[in-house]
Amino acid sequence: MTTAKIEFAVEMTCRKCVDSVRNALIGVNGIKNIDISLEKGSVIVETNLPYSIIQEKIEQTGRKVVLKGYGDSSSAVAMLGGNSGYTVDNKIMGVIRFAETPDGCLIDGTVDGLAPGKHGMHIHECGDISQGCDSVGEHFNPNNTLHGGPEDDAFRRHVGDLGNIMVNDSGRATFRIIDKLVKIPDVIGRSLIITEKPDDLGRGADPESKIHGNSGNKLACGIIARSSGLFQNTKKICACDGLTLWDERDKALKAKHDRYLEYYELHNTYLVIDGNSVCCSIYNLYAKCNCAFGGDYDNYAQCVSDFFNDLLRCKVTPLVLFDGGSENKKFRTVIKRTKQKIRAAWSFSPLNQRNMKFFPLMLQEVFIDIMREKNIRHVQCLFEADNDIASVARILNCPVLSYDSDFYIYGTLYIPFDTLDTYVVKNPNGNGYMKCCKIYKVENLLKSFKGLHQSMLPLAAILLGNDYVKRNTFKNFFRHLKLRGASRKKHNHRQCCIETTLRWLSNYTLDKAIIEVLSRLIKPIRQKILDLIEININSYTNASAEMLLPLGFSKDYVAHVNTYHLNRSFKFDGDISSLTYIEEVYKEGNNESSEEEDEDDEIEIANICSKTELVPQNVVEDYRYPSSIIVSLKIISVIFGILKSAIISRICYMKYMVRTQNKKIMCCKLQSTETMNNFRLPSLFNLRDIPSLTQREILNNTLGITDMDCINELPPEWMLYIGCIKYWIHQEECSLSHECYLYSIFICMLFNIVDSKIGRYRSMHTFQKKYCQLIETVKQQRKKNNCDSCYTMNQLCGNQYNGTIIEAYNEIDYNDCVLAAPFFISYFNMNKELYKNPKKFDRFTVHVFAEFQSCLRHAMNLNALLGYPYPQTKVANLFNGTLLYNLSNNFKTRFDIEEYINIVLQMSPSLLRLFNTFLLKVKSMFPFKFQDGTNLRKKHRTKPKHPKTKKSISSKSDSEYFSADDDLNEACYDPNNRFSMLNHI
Repeated sequence: MTTAKIEFAVEMTCRKCVDSVRNALIGVNGIKNIDISLEKGSVIVETNLPYSIIQEKIEQTGRKVVLKGYGDSSSAVAMLGGNSGYTVDNKIMGVIRFAETPDGCLIDGTVDGLAPGKHGMHIHECGDISQGCDSVGEHFNPNNTLHGGPEDDAFRRHVGDLGNIMVNDSGRATFRIIDKLVKIPDVIGRSLIITEKPDDLGRGADPESKIHGNSGNKLACGIIARSSGLFQNTKKICACDGLTLWDERDKALKAKHDRYLEYYELHNTYLVIDGNSVCCSIYNLYAKCNCAFGGDYDNYAQCVSDFFNDLLRCKVTPLVLFDGGSENKKFRTVIKRTKQKIRAAWSFSPLNQRNMKFFPLMLQEVFIDIMREKNIRHVQCLFEADNDIASVARILNCPVLSYDSDFYIYGTLYIPFDTLDTYVVKNPNGNGYMKCCKIYKVENLLKSFKGLHQSMLPLAAILLGNDYVKRNTFKNFFRHLKLRGASRKKHNHRQCCIETTLRWLSNYTLDKAIIEVLSRLIKPIRQKILDLIEININSYTNASAEMLLPLGFSKDYVAHVNTYHLNRSFKFDGDISSLTYIEEVYKEGNNESSEEEDEDDEIEIANICSKTELVPQNVVEDYRYPSSIIVSLKIISVIFGILKSAIISRICYMKYMVRTQNKKIMCCKLQSTETMNNFRLPSLFNLRDIPSLTQREILNNTLGITDMDCINELPPEWMLYIGCIKYWIHQEECSLSHECYLYSIFICMLFNIVDSKIGRYRSMHTFQKKYCQLIETVKQQRKKNNCDSCYTMNQLCGNQYNGTIIEAYNEIDYNDCVLAAPFFISYFNMNKELYKNPKKFDRFTVHVFAEFQSCLRHAMNLNALLGYPYPQTKVANLFNGTLLYNLSNNFKTRFDIEEYINIVLQMSPSLLRLFNTFLLKVKSMFPFKFQDGTNLRKKHRTKPKHPKTKKSISSKSDSEYFSADDDLNEACYDPNNRFSMLNHI
C-alpha cells in the first residue's frame, strides 16, 4: 500500500518525551519509519495510515500535537469549518490533505460533527466560499463527462468525484483515498465539499444521478490551498528579518518576553535604525502589496514615508545604517539561503502571498529614495552593520530599532520593531507627540541570572551560535551543562540551552569560562575557536565613532568621542595547550542544529568590490526561462570593469551565481569590460575626476543610447528609465511579442502624474466618494462646450506637431487627471480569479518585467557609480507590478493597442497629448518594436509550454472605469470592438 511522510509538531521538552512518543508509535501496524527531532519539536512518520490515527497515538502520551504537512512540496490542504472553511451549522470541523504519490493523489482526512453513515465528497470548480457552499460552482469536470464514482475511468466520471466517506457513531469520519485522476496543481484554488446524503456514484435511474449523484445539500466546504512541504518554514524562506534568534526562530525567550521589555515613550531623541531589518519589517507588517507581480513600490513608498513622518513628528532624529557586502566566512550561509529562496520563488503565486511574503527586487532602493526626500541621515557600512549600529547607539545613548536578536547582547537600548505602535499620540507630559513601544534593557536580563555580568553575553552568543559560529561546534560543552537542570517543562529545548548557558556563565569570570569551554574542544581546533571568540567579543563590545562622520556629525565631535571612549581589546591570558581535554558522555541527546537566520540580500556593488562574487537576489519569475539577471550581464560587466581597479590582484573576471531552469545554483564567470569605443574605462580612483560628459557617455554606450535629442527632451526623472527600457528591449529575442509590455510600461509611467495632481487613490469607492460629483460636472461642461481631443497620434503627425514632451508634461490638466484616474485605479487591484484558479497566473509576464527590473536596478547602480550623469530614477513613481501585469494582459487582447489607449484617454486630452507626443518622439529609439497601426498583431508563441493568450475581450471589465459616463461611446469608434458602430445607428 502507498505510504507517505507526515510531519507533526509535538510539544516535547526532554529526552523522556522523545522516548515516550517513540514507544507509542513503535509496533503500530502501518508505520514504516519514525524520525523524531527534540530541537525542532517534530515527529515525521512514514505510514499508510490516516494521520488522525497517528495523532491519537501521540496525544495518548499527554503531548500536544499539531499536524504540519506532507513530505514534499506537491501537497495541499482543505480546512472545513473554523475561520478557514464554511459549514451550515458551525458544528462540522475537518482537515483534508492532498499529496502526490507514485500511485496517484493521496487524500487523507478526518471530519467531525457529521451524522453517522455515508456522505458524499466532491471537488468543485470554484474556490469561492464568500456565499458559503452556494458559490463553489459545479463539480470539477474538465473532461466534460457525466457524474460517476472514484473507481470509474476518466470518461465515466468527473475528476472531482471522490465517492463517499463513512462516519462512525461518534460523528467522526477518518478516510484515506488514492485517486488516479486528481492532480495537485489542477485542484489548488478549488473547493472541497461534504454533502448531506450518500453519493449514488451515478448509478441512479434519474437524470440528477448523472449530475451530482443525488447527494443532497452541501453541509461543509473549504478552499483547497497549497500546503507547506516537509521542513518548510515560510517565514524562513521569505528572508524575513523578523526572524530573531531569541524571539522568533527558536521561541527561546518568548515566554519571558515581557520580563526583559519595558514600556517606553519614544520622542525627542536620536534613534539608530537597522536599515536592512526595518526596510523588510515595514514591507512585512504594513505594506499591502501583491508580492507575485514584482513589486507595488508606490504602496511600499507610502508606508515608508508614513513611518518617517511619524518619527519626525515625535522629534525623533533617525540615523539609518545598512549592511554592505557579505564577508567570506558567511558565504556558505548566503548560498544556503539562496537555495531556499530559489525553491520558494519557483512555486510562488498570488495564492501564496496570503501566508508569506516575497521581497521585490528594489525594496531597498525605494526605502533610500524616501529617506533622501526627507533628508534622513543614512549610511551603508562596508560589511555587516550590527557592530556599527551598536557603537553609534552606545555613544549617543539612544535606542536601536530593529528586529534582530543580536541587539539583546550588545548592551544597547533596543526596541523590537514589532512593539512599535503604528500611530503617534500626544505627549501627556509636554508639547508634541510620541510613539509608544517597548524597550529592552540589558539590566533586566542580568537581574534574572544572579551573578551574570554583561561582559559574558558575547560569549553566550558565540556558544549558542551566531552567523559565524555554528552551535554544534560546542556540542561536547553542552553535554557538560546537564540540561535536565533547566526548567524544561516550561520551555522548549532551545530555551533550555539559553537558560542553562546563562546560569552557567553567571558562576565564572570571562577567562575561566573560556578555559572551561576550550577544555572540551580537541587541541587542533582550540586556537581557531579562541581566535573566533576574541574577534567576536571585541566586535560586540568595542565602539567606533568613525561611523558618525558620514552620519553628519562634525570631526571635532568625533575626535572628542574617540578621546572619551577608549576601547580596550580583549585578549585571553592563558595557556590553552596545557589544558586537559574533557570528553563528556552523551546523556541528554543534545541535538544542536546550525540553522541560521535569513537575512536581506546584500548590496551588489559592495560584494563585487570586496569578493569579486555576486549572488543575485531571487525574484518571482518563470523558471522555464533563464534567470532574469542574464539580460543585465553587460551592465554588470562594465560595473566590474570599473571596480576591479580597486582590487590588488590582476583578476579579469568575476563569479556570479545564477539559478538554472531546474532550481539548481550554477557558478558562472563574467569577463570585465575594460575598454569601450576604443578608450579605456577610468579606474575607480579617478572616476570623479573625469568630465561629466564622459561619465554620461559611458552610461549611454552601455545602454545603447544614441539618440540624445530624444533623451534630452524627456523630463529629467524619465531619462535613465527610458534608457533602461531601450537596453532591455534590445536584449530580448522577440520584438513584436513584447509590444504589449512596452505599452504597459509607458502607460504605467503616467500614474504618478495623476497621483501628484489629485492625490493617491487605490480604491474606486474612496475615489468616487470624493470625485463623483466633479466628474459629472466636468463631463457636462465639456459636452456643452463640445470639447474634443485633437491629440491622437495620426493628428499629431498630420499637423507636424512641434511641441515638446516637457511642454506636454507641464500642461497636464487637473480635471483630465480626475477623469483618467478610474482607469488606473481599476488596474491597481489583483484579479480575484487568481486566488480561485492559480493556473491563470501568467508567470511569463512576471518574468518579462523581472528582466526589466534587473536591467533597471543595475543601470541605476552604474549611474550611481559614475556620479549620477542622469538624475536617479525614483522607482516608486514609475513601476507598479500589479498595474503592469493587468495592463499587459489587457493589451494582449487588443487588435490595435495605440488606438485603444486613445479611446481610453480621449476624455483626458492633456494626458493623451503627453502620451502621443512621448510616443512620437521615442519610437525612433525602438525600431521594429511597434506596430504601424495597420498591421495585424501576430500571436506570440515563445515556447509550447507557454499558455496561449486569449483573444476575447471583456466589455464589462474594460468599461468599469467609465461607469460615471453613460454616454461616453456616443461619438467614438473603437476598432477593437467590431460592434461599436452600432453606437452610431
